[in-house]
Amino acid sequence: MAHWSQEIQQFLGISNIAEFPTSQSQLFNAPALIYLTIPIYSSYWSIFELGAFSQTLMLSAFSKGLGSMPAYETVKYS
Repeated sequence: MAHWSQEIQQFLGISNIAEFPTSQSQLFNAPALIYLTIPIYSSYWSIFELGAFSQTLMLSAFSKGLGSMPAYETVKYS
């Protein structure tokens, strides 16, 4: 984890890993966002299906040369 944290810091130009949540909350200055949501009282299968759809969407974007990432901070602090 320590090695991974150092790589993240170097890649993002962050001097302190504690700054990572701030960088993610700013969405790394992404030019576009996609919010995928489900109703609050959805079944557990809906959560699984949303995850599968999210993965497929990200893989499709990659196949077109677009980078993507799930943004945890936006889920953590909705």
